Formats: sequence, C-alpha cells, structure tokens
Amino acid sequence: MIERPEFDVFLAHNSQDKPQVKAIAAQLKRRGLKVWIDDEQILPGRPFQDVIQQAILNVKSAAIFIGPQGPGSWEVLEMRTFISQFVDTGLPVIPILLPGVGELPENLLFLRQFNWVSFASGINNVGSLEKLVWGITQQQPKTSSQICKHFDVFLCHNENEKDLSEVEQIAKQLEDRGIKPWLAKSEVPPGRFLEDVLADQIAQIHSVAIFIGSKPYPWQENKMEFFIEKFNELKRDMIPVILPNVLQEPELHIHLQRRTRVDFRQDKAEAFNYLVWGITGIKPETSPNNLEEDNSSVQEVNCARLEELLAVGKWQEADLETKKIMLESCGRKLNEKLKIDDIRNFSCETLCTIDELWVKYSNGRFGFSVQNKIWHQMREKPFWQKMKTKFFGNSDKNENEKDFWYIFGERVGWYHELNKGQKKWVQYKDMTFNMNALQGHLPCCREWWKRSYPEHEPKRFCALMLRIEKCQEYQL
Repeated sequence: MIERPEFDVFLAHNSQDKPQVKAIAAQLKRRGLKVWIDDEQILPGRPFQDVIQQAILNVKSAAIFIGPQGPGSWEVLEMRTFISQFVDTGLPVIPILLPGVGELPENLLFLRQFNWVSFASGINNVGSLEKLVWGITQQQPKTSSQICKHFDVFLCHNENEKDLSEVEQIAKQLEDRGIKPWLAKSEVPPGRFLEDVLADQIAQIHSVAIFIGSKPYPWQENKMEFFIEKFNELKRDMIPVILPNVLQEPELHIHLQRRTRVDFRQDKAEAFNYLVWGITGIKPETSPNNLEEDNSSVQEVNCARLEELLAVGKWQEADLETKKIMLESCGRKLNEKLKIDDIRNFSCETLCTIDELWVKYSNGRFGFSVQNKIWHQMREKPFWQKMKTKFFGNSDKNENEKDFWYIFGERVGWYHELNKGQKKWVQYKDMTFNMNALQGHLPCCREWWKRSYPEHEPKRFCALMLRIEKCQEYQL
C-alpha cells in the first residue's frame, strides 16, 4: 500500500484569489514547507471533492484565505470541516486576510476565535509570512524573537474593537521602557486559541492591564472571566485602563471596581506613566500635582473681566467672555472652534477658576460643576437595573452618548420643542440670560465648537465633563 504524503498546510481559498494564494504558497515552499493547493494536487479527470476530503485528513494545519470577495462556496465547506478537525484533534486553523481585507467578515464569527495573519500591506510582507510559518509549524521562525520566560503584564483587550491599535501602541511604548507585555497578537501562534496559550503561561505573568473601550467588555466577548478570576486568586495586580474613545462611565468587573484605574481619555503621557507605575511599582517622576506646570502649550488667561461681568449679573456678556477665555487659553482665535484635544488638555487652573466664579455669582445655579452633577444624575441607573447589569452584563445595545446628550440638552434648556411635535436646539440669541433660566443653562459650551458636525457634540461635551472632574481631583 502506497503511503499517503503528509502536508504541512492546506490552503483553502476562493478561486478568484488564486494568484495571490499561489504566490504565498511559493514562498512557503522556499522555506521547506509541504503545501497542499488544489492546482498541484488534483489530477485532471479526478473528482476534486474526494481528493479534498482525503487531503483534509492528511494535513497538519489549515490556512483559510479571505479575500475582498469573501470565501467561495467550496471554501466554506472546507472551513467547517477544518473547524471540526480542530475540535477533535487540535489542528491549527489559520485565518489569513489578503490585501484589501481589514478584518474578518461578520458572517465568519466562528473564525474570530483563532489568531489570524494579515497581508494587508502586501503578499510580500516578511513579517506576515513569518507569522504564517509560525502558525503552520507552531515554532517561532529563527528571525523572530524568542518567547521570554516571564512577562511583566498581560494586556487584556477586545480583539474586535478599533481600540486594538491603541493597545498595540501602548504595548510598543512599554517595550521601549524595558517592560515585557503579553499581547495575544505577539504571543499566540496563528491558528491557536488565545485561552489555551494563556493557560500555559499564566504563572509567568506578573500583572494584568484590562483595557476598557467600546462594548462588549473584554471579559464578556473574549471569555476572559475565568482568567480574571485566576489572576485574582494568584494575587496579581489588575489595572483597569480606560481607552480614549470611551464616552460614558464604564461598568467595571467586580474585581476591578475598587482598584485605581488608568484613564487615557485625558492626558495620554500622564496616563501612560501611571500605567508604568502600576506595572513596575515605581512612581513616575511627573505627578498630577505638577502636570499643569509641565504643560507649556497652555496659555493662562486673566479672569478678572469675567468676574466683573458676573458680579453685576451681565450673564450674556459673561458667557461670551467665558468663550473668549476658553479659546485664547488654547491658542485659538475668536472665529475658531475648540477641538476635542483642546478640551482634554485644557488648563485645570483656568477651568476651575471659571467654574468657581460662575457657581459663586449664580448662587450655585450655573457652572461646569453644576452641569456635571446634572449629567451624572440623569445617567444614574435605578437600583434594579444596576443589579441586572452586575449579574447579567449590560444588554442595552441602544444606550449611547448621543441619546444622553439630547436628554441633557432638554434638562438645561438648550434643546426643546419649538414647534408642535418638533424639537430643535435653541439658537444662541434665544438663550435665557437671567436667573430664571434652568439650572445648568450657563455657560453655553455649544458655542465653543459651533459649526462642528452634530455627532461630534456629545464627544466634546463628555470630554469637558471628564476634564472638570479630573481637574477637581487635582485640587483636592
């Protein structure tokens, strides 16, 4: 009986992607790998279904190529068979994204559980090819760095989020500081489950940074609940890290709720130093107390004129003066608008001074801190909903900052019904500039970023509320 050949990898692909797949196959062969590709293994006149079925049982790994046109009909059947083989025998299944494909299609969710390889920058990318070889052989190529015996921190994050690029950038900065991060993209061979590799190396990881971005949270989608419990049992330091695009206050895991967190929504350099402190235990040289002194780009502005106007109840003039101070402090002209980075890095001293003057002369009716209190009150969930979220997670997919922004606008009198059945944002000339205005009506921050796209307004307002909170913390 003739012994059947054994192949290192089966290349499943759509026929429309064959030229690129064959080019990658050629590079794999030059590295000494035995490649199964239909053009070379199916003889003319043979039923290709029978040949493919036999080949699937005789390969060490499977590479599933996803091109711009998606998988072909036969490729889908091959994928299902390989997934079944993985469950039964542990056969590595490696999703491969060809040029023009940025991420796995949503209808291929079953492939998302495997670490994938991306050739987005071209099929001749050496790094992507080495990663593919690693997935096929389950051994890192000689040109790649060897896995360390220990890791300083495990970076737990949601693989499917746009936040991944932020996490990768932070990982690179940590490596530049001599800190070894455990990041799935770097430490999990393509075709393997993250959970399996992590379970083998968990004892060598000293701390955990849990990145919280857009929902679902890492412990929900990536099935990290078990590992968070395990890290907690091992008494590892677990650091909640809030990524920049998080607008609302996140619901933290029960093991994270009482831990000091790192917040990248404000000053990124400061947040990174805090993260390093949490991982290494070495306090950064720059502390929050001298953060404002180090920010040389901030121009401090005299608020004497604002106080004069507020003292005599000239509310509209005071509102316009507030706008002037905010713009000048960020180096902007009066006909310009504040950008979100201007707000996130605004001078704490100036912001708190403005707020204190508004609160003082309005008897607590107006000011940023007053608006912030209203903002949190209207977002406060009832007790039953908090308990539901605690035990079952947040299943409200429709909850977003835009909805809260419109509700807040109604609460402070910026957004209301002008015509029957139709609500609109109140024009500045129609604002109420006296003490009969609703609480939190002034200052009117919408004027500082006017002409920006409506969908950007909630982000800017959230950034302002976060900044006033952070600045008030500094003053304590």
